[in-house]
Amino acid sequence: MSKLPPFPQALIAGGLSALLTSVLIWVCTVTGLFTLAHIPVAAPGDPGSWFAWRTLWGAVFGVFFLVPLLVEVREWVRGLIVSIVPIAKLLLWDYPQGPEGWFGMNLGPLLPITALVLWLIWGALAGWLLDRWGFGGVPAEDEMPPG
Repeated sequence: MSKLPPFPQALIAGGLSALLTSVLIWVCTVTGLFTLAHIPVAAPGDPGSWFAWRTLWGAVFGVFFLVPLLVEVREWVRGLIVSIVPIAKLLLWDYPQGPEGWFGMNLGPLLPITALVLWLIWGALAGWLLDRWGFGGVPAEDEMPPG
């Protein structure tokens, strides 16, 4: 994957990570784990377009890995920082426009916490993938010279 230019790498890592976190949300929904934990997060009954939109948005947010921010740290750490962008969009833009309200607090405190955790997983996973592909300035551990 390291033979691809940085832009497509960032898109692919962001989209793939969003797809994987969407699968996690879907599994937690259909198994009833979110309901059991009283977490008001749920994948829709017909998840096809929902998966597509989340994957697309994940790819879009993956572009933020191209911002030269903290280039001396591993990409997964940068991913945690980059995840601030989709977290802010969700909590400050999407939720206030719907019944969730500011930060999703209309549905209880577990909604914003769950959203925060899921997007942090997205960022760390996307960054880890980029690390593996040789995207960042810090080589992966198996590529570091002995010493």
